[in-house]
Amino acid sequence: MDKVIQVLKPDHIVLNVRDLDTALHFYTEILGLKTERLEEYREGKVGFPSVRMGEQLIDLFPPKINKIETLAEDNRQRVNHFCLVISSDVTPDELKSYLKENDIEIEGEAKSNWGAWGYGYSVYIRDPDGNVVELKQYGN
Repeated sequence: MDKVIQVLKPDHIVLNVRDLDTALHFYTEILGLKTERLEEYREGKVGFPSVRMGEQLIDLFPPKINKIETLAEDNRQRVNHFCLVISSDVTPDELKSYLKENDIEIEGEAKSNWGAWGYGYSVYIRDPDGNVVELKQYGN
């Protein structure tokens, strides 16, 4: 199969945070970023809030949803994963086949997830160093 993945731009990064209020204060009051979905988070409608940096998001994962294997000195990995927007020129099935052909395992269930431009189809893979990379397509 020819080259299938075309990375277009970064979408978001996800940070594991020790204390959500402290993180929100830093990113909104100190750095001046605007929150997204904070009210929905506080109402229990979504699992985490985000802050916007230009077109991209930083998702702030509170301790209750930090489920990734950890590496830091206090036994917590700081960067949960990062997300890249890929071209929607290929179908989700073609993308899965391409990854399988290249011995890259998809972690978890491929599904629609929230991102900087709304909801899009996502698959999670790991790079050679074990970092989690989300590949997201909008419009598929």
